[in-house]
Formats: sequence, structure tokens, C-alpha cells
Amino acid sequence: GLDVGTVSAIFNAGSSFSSSSSGGGGGGGESIWCEDPNKTDDDLGVETKIVSFNAAKNDPHGSAVMPLYQTATFAQPSATEFGPYDYTRSGNPTRDAAQKILAELDGGCASYVFSTGMAAIMAVTRFAQSGDEVILSDDSYGGTYRLLSQVASRAGIKTTYVDLSGEEGPINLANAMNSKTALVMVESPTNPMMRVCPLQALADVCHSHSSRALLSVDNTLMSPLLMRPLGQLISN
Repeated sequence: GLDVGTVSAIFNAGSSFSSSSSGGGGGGGESIWCEDPNKTDDDLGVETKIVSFNAAKNDPHGSAVMPLYQTATFAQPSATEFGPYDYTRSGNPTRDAAQKILAELDGGCASYVFSTGMAAIMAVTRFAQSGDEVILSDDSYGGTYRLLSQVASRAGIKTTYVDLSGEEGPINLANAMNSKTALVMVESPTNPMMRVCPLQALADVCHSHSSRALLSVDNTLMSPLLMRPLGQLISN
């Protein structure tokens, strides 16, 4: 099987985003999808969205299933005209189709698909720069812990570990936040202790205590089928 990590992002005043991840480290891709910000399909169930999504509607051969474009480069109309794709690293129809449906399921306007979950998490940590602080749930996936403690730390990024679960979680977060906090990273339920974190309350703390801190939600365990941090919880 293919281990895929995604980051679905919506930047309302640059204040929040979520990430759905699984697995360990790898490559990347990028795409923007925000077809109509005023359009809503909230009346459709997630199952209906999945089965009715036509990923291959633009396929020139009328494929009923999205083809796998396993090519590095794409031919251009002419030496002076360029099509929508040129090099797979910068854009690929198969990847764009996956990003579009994932953005829709997560309730975001953009989705970025990576080859692994750790690649997605690595990209998220780039929102913090030297001198910044990251607040990480004290019960987090081991790969995330090692990334911050062994890699990000060498870039001058400090990590503070805080219990973000239960009723005390938002209080603990408020006490830990400061002017250097650039990123708050949480997974709910936590891994491996399965603690539930009150995401909306944590988002409210982030928004009220800082104009720059981002809240990242690792949605590996629930997936968009059971929880949508962007569409349901932290979109305000």
C-alpha cells in the first residue's frame, strides 16, 4: 500500500490549519484548490462526497477512474505555449485529484499531499523559525517527538511539552504560550495514550493569546471520516 500524509490548510487570518498524517518521512507535492469559497456541500454526507467525486472528469480519454500518471515530464503544446503540467515534481494530475478530494473532505480550501506522514509533519514544522517556540502535546507520536527534539532543536527552535488533553488542556496551553510561540501541535486522540483534546477550546486559546501562533491538528486516528478539525471545529 501507499503511505500518504496530507496537510489540508485554510488560512483565515493565518490562524489555523490541520494535518492528517500517517507513517514516517519522504517527498512532496503542492496544489491549490479553492473552486468557490461561497460554495458549500455541507448537506451531503461524507460517504456521498466520496462516491460522487469525479476525479477524472478532465481525462482526455474519458477514464472512469483516475489514471496514475507515472511520468516525470509532460509534453507542451509548443515552444511558447505551456499546458497545466510540465514536471511531476511541480504538478501531477493524479496528485491534484487526491488533493482536491482531501481538501473537500477536510473542509479546507487547499490540500498538500506528501508521500509519507513524516514528510507532512516536517513541512508543518517549517512554520517555526530559529528563535521560535513550538508547543507539543506531551503525549505525541514518537516520530514527531524525535523530529522536534533531534532535528528542529538544531535549527534553534525550542519545544515545550504540555498536556493538552481534557478540561485542563486549554488552561495548560494558556499558561505555556508566550510571544515566541509560533506553532501548537496536537493530535486527538493522542498517540499512544488515547487522550481526547478539546480542539475548539485549544483553538480559542491560540487565537486569543497570539496573532501569529498556528494550531496544527494531527488527524491520523480519526481521519476526515470521523473528525474534521477545519470544517467542524477550528474554522472560526
